[in-house]
Amino acid sequence: MKSALWLGLVSCTMVSMSANASIEVKAKRMLTENTMTENVTKVQQACGNEVLETNIDWAQWDNYDFSEARLDKVKTTGWLGGLINYIYDDMVKLCTTTEHAALYKEEFQKVQKIQFVGQDSVNAKKAGFALDEGGSVLKVALNPNAAYDSSTLKYLKQAWN
Repeated sequence: MKSALWLGLVSCTMVSMSANASIEVKAKRMLTENTMTENVTKVQQACGNEVLETNIDWAQWDNYDFSEARLDKVKTTGWLGGLINYIYDDMVKLCTTTEHAALYKEEFQKVQKIQFVGQDSVNAKKAGFALDEGGSVLKVALNPNAAYDSSTLKYLKQAWN
């Protein structure tokens, strides 16, 4: 009887831990989404966008095998908000201080939505940028490791070149 009770407790604990991991990931995603929506105003102000919506598609993150890249899913998901904020800082630089800033700002004003997605591979190390729908949607493919790369501004510029 004691072994059956012990086995039941262990089973409940294991189910509870996996449920907590799922809740932890959801909580980190909510924090990332809050960072994404709250901090986009600095881009909107610097680049002169009347409308600048943001969205993140989590589908790729649901499919990643984080262990393949030796990443912790919860921690990495939590770091994405920081990565997005650094990318926003680069967008501000693009429109204000980089060479040809006025020209980039003029083009960036056409962007009405920033769509964040995941890279195809969990091993991708850099964010990617592309314009869709006649330049009104800037697609930002975030690197799964959520590490900021100082060359991100260079890759951002390539969306218009």
